[in-house]
Amino acid sequence: MNVREKLIDLKPCPFCGGEACVKTSTTQTIPSHPMAWVYCKKCKSSSASFDDCKKNGTFLFDAIEAWNRRAGEEDNNVH
Repeated sequence: MNVREKLIDLKPCPFCGGEACVKTSTTQTIPSHPMAWVYCKKCKSSSASFDDCKKNGTFLFDAIEAWNRRAGEEDNNVH
């Protein structure tokens, strides 16, 4: 399984265990950029939002990675 396939699998909400989903929108700035964040359907907790101002398309995966990160878990991607 590659990194992107792994990131698409959202972990349950760290606060209530509810199901999470990815939301997307567009920034209100000019020029506008796509943005994404993850939120819990049950308790409405959410990750930070990430926008595509760099135009590299990683903003969606950044939001998922932020949601899936848990305190105390080793992160092998941090150098």
